[in-house]
Amino acid sequence: MSGMDWQAVWQATPFPGLIFDSEDRLIEANGAAESFIGLSARALAGRSLETVFGAASRVADLVGQVRG
Repeated sequence: MSGMDWQAVWQATPFPGLIFDSEDRLIEANGAAESFIGLSARALAGRSLETVFGAASRVADLVGQVRG
């Protein structure tokens, strides 16, 4: 799948999607995530998981579980 195809699918996904790097910095957010959080992907880029959701958030807990 080419980069353009990936971006089209990513943006068309109706559920909030976020991609964090290994240091828990946000590197990608789809349109549904922008709407859910209320900030653009550009404004979110580079922010930490804790900054976006809070250290004690359910999202932070889930990411921790996935990473093991």
